[in-house]
Amino acid sequence: MRREAEARSWVRDAKRIVVLTGAGISTDSGIPDFRGPQGVWTKNPVAEKMSNIHYYLADPEVRKASWQNRLASPAWRATPNPGHLAIVELERRGRLHALITQNIDELHQVAGNSAHLVIEVHGSMLLGLRHARSDGAGA
Repeated sequence: MRREAEARSWVRDAKRIVVLTGAGISTDSGIPDFRGPQGVWTKNPVAEKMSNIHYYLADPEVRKASWQNRLASPAWRATPNPGHLAIVELERRGRLHALITQNIDELHQVAGNSAHLVIEVHGSMLLGLRHARSDGAGA
């Protein structure tokens, strides 16, 4: 409880909050991480080749596997979890300055974070399709 209280005080007292997320935040949404016990690369070390540009460019089978993997990804069906929603709450309270994510699943935007606050380091596999709004503000 002491650590939780300390973290709450940091958030309460912060002038600007920048959040950095990676694969771990989306595991509770059913998207496996890469290096964890049930990670994609842990279970299938050859799968790591799909993320290496040298293998990707040199081997058509790696490219084919990469695109098949992308099409079958659980990210297409995933929904935000409480971790995503907690970050939305920071924004709702006017506390979030930026959200930097390594994830390509767009679950932060689907959860309700404003697209202009989300910096997608590795881009998006969904190209804004899941959170695009009819008024154009979500893309």
